Amino acid sequence: MRRVESYAALTPLLSAQLRRGVVTNCFLSPADYQREIDAGLFYEEGDGFLLLLRQRAGYRLLNFYLHPGAKLCLPGQTLPLVTELACREKDQDAMRRAQDALCALGFAECFRRLRRTRAAVPAPNNAEAPTEASFEAVRAFLLEQFDPLTGCIPPDEELRQAVSAGQTLGTVGQTGRATGAHLHLELWQQGAACDPAALLETAP
Repeated sequence: MRRVESYAALTPLLSAQLRRGVVTNCFLSPADYQREIDAGLFYEEGDGFLLLLRQRAGYRLLNFYLHPGAKLCLPGQTLPLVTELACREKDQDAMRRAQDALCALGFAECFRRLRRTRAAVPAPNNAEAPTEASFEAVRAFLLEQFDPLTGCIPPDEELRQAVSAGQTLGTVGQTGRATGAHLHLELWQQGAACDPAALLETAP
């Protein structure tokens, strides 16, 4: 087990995990990784897996990347290990296999929790005329939310580009750590975020 010295040193290890079929419970942003590195972040590579151990007071938090057929084993530890398994419904079978592998190594389930979501609520129609400030707010939001390992930010000229009815804005695809095809879409109208459901039609 080795300590991570910098995010730049960690990036090649993370990039090697960006393959179809890899199961992970790690969804940290670059800023999150930097905080973990400062606090104490360790890693262990093995046969088809990468483990990240995040230092906490009196224990370590385990994140993993498991490739198909991984032969999971744990490094020697003097502190307890804790992990959390979170996934979307479609990934439950893969995460259950990860759970079985962890239980075989001595992990025991302590508790379960269920996250519920609600349907989108239409935003109030309080849009203002677009300004340079609103453009910068959108750009700042994108830069904050997107991880360079999993997505990209369009250049300024594309963000400012006007669109017309029927124009293709994006296509469904799968890159980075994604486990299924999807499309990230945020719609702003006159400088304010709005619910796109009423403005978009499903293609035939």
